[in-house]
Amino acid sequence: MESVQLVVLLIAPVIVLAAVAWRSVLVVRPDTSAVIERLGRFRAVLEPGLHLLVPFVDRIRARIDRREQVLEFTDLAITTADKRVASVRLTIRYEVSDPRAATYEVAGYPQAVAELTKTGVRNLVGGKTFEQARSSYHLIRHELDTFLRETVDSWGIRVSRVELTSIDQAVSNA
Repeated sequence: MESVQLVVLLIAPVIVLAAVAWRSVLVVRPDTSAVIERLGRFRAVLEPGLHLLVPFVDRIRARIDRREQVLEFTDLAITTADKRVASVRLTIRYEVSDPRAATYEVAGYPQAVAELTKTGVRNLVGGKTFEQARSSYHLIRHELDTFLRETVDSWGIRVSRVELTSIDQAVSNA
């Protein structure tokens, strides 16, 4: 009986130490950054590599993918000023430039960028007639690029490219 108690007394601290060590070490992969909070407050953005955390005090709030992200919109139906339906295709390329802002300034930045892009292109194309939209293709791309860059900058997002592929007459299913 005493030997069982002795074994438990010897193994319990080893298990506790292993748990503390496990919670103390953080490996951040080369394509990510980690946003760390200490007791619920922002502490740091950790770049790729091996890091030590204070166990049970520090926690990983978010792991941010630092690679370029691509959003493709195919056949986005937009009603123009002359009540025709345009089918717009575009691609947005962006990356996180500030992981702290991307974590705390916007909830769900990938979806927020997508929704902002849809809103921007609907406003730009929808405010013109179909023929005006087709003929001012480069102007719409430039205005959308400027709009996105200015808006998402405060979210810690950098838009690297806006590619407006086509503005065509939508095909009706009738």
